[in-house]
Formats: sequence, structure tokens, C-alpha cells
Amino acid sequence: SMSEPAVQEAVDSLAAPAGPAAGDRALRRSIEALPEKQRQAITLYYLDERPVEEVAEMMGLPANTVKTHLHRARASLAAALATEGTT
Repeated sequence: SMSEPAVQEAVDSLAAPAGPAAGDRALRRSIEALPEKQRQAITLYYLDERPVEEVAEMMGLPANTVKTHLHRARASLAAALATEGTT
């Protein structure tokens, strides 16, 4: 969920106007490594700031399926960023 510190930091770093920091690059690599549906959901919801219902309509999926993709993507991103931080 967004309450996970690693995910919140990652989202905040994308919105920061500063140049590409190491964390930004790691997050972008992690997003690109996600399965396509998860990547689309994360991009539309967080980067394009669209509501779940609109993302669902755009992806042609039920809203609950989009929520599942978002949940799984956040978990994958948190794990990838945690691993990135320990290397």
C-alpha cells in the first residue's frame, strides 16, 4: 500500500522536479521490469494521476482487477527497491 515507506518514497521521487537521481533510475528500471498490465496500471494511476475507475476503463478491465494489479505492482516495487538499497 502507499503506507509502505519504500513505495511512498519511490512515488515522491518521481514527482520531484530534480534531475534523475540514482533512486529515480532504480525506480524507473523496476517499473519497466513489471509485467505489462502492472506497469500500465502504475503508470496511469500514479504518474498520470488518473482514478482507478478511469484506469480500469482505459485498460478494459474491472476496477477490482486494476486494484489487484496496483497491489501486486506496489509489492514488487517495494521488494525491488529494498533489494536495490541493500546492494
